[in-house]
Amino acid sequence: MSNFNFSPVHRFTVNWGGTQIGFQEVSGLSHETEVIRYEHGAMIDGTAPITIPGKTKYPESITLKQGYFRGNDEMHQWLKDTRIDGSTRRTLIITLLDEQQQPVMTWTVYNAWPSKIDGVDLNAGSSEIAIQNTTVTFEGFEQVIH
Repeated sequence: MSNFNFSPVHRFTVNWGGTQIGFQEVSGLSHETEVIRYEHGAMIDGTAPITIPGKTKYPESITLKQGYFRGNDEMHQWLKDTRIDGSTRRTLIITLLDEQQQPVMTWTVYNAWPSKIDGVDLNAGSSEIAIQNTTVTFEGFEQVIH
């Protein structure tokens, strides 16, 4: 029997400084550390190069997807405020939850601001919910495993 308890990815919250609304999807929470390779002249016998960690890179943005509903204009207002006054940056807290709604993992996203909102795709032949995509630009994040 395994000691691993896997958390489903569909239980999460996003605290973005506005009304508590649900998001369908959050994507782009990745980071990568550069690999620096070092070789010297004495490595003539086919020895693998020495590798050391370099600078950590974060993506420029994450994407928040949510169903669009009447009266839901807070993201649009945040985008308008950002265009007028660049100091409207916020800290976002994204939390993955377990079956008991307890935190499993938390991402704290720093100096976030909406840089793009994709309008809904309209299709008369579809019965899907209208989905709005918001691109949020940020300056790094911290990931904590609980």
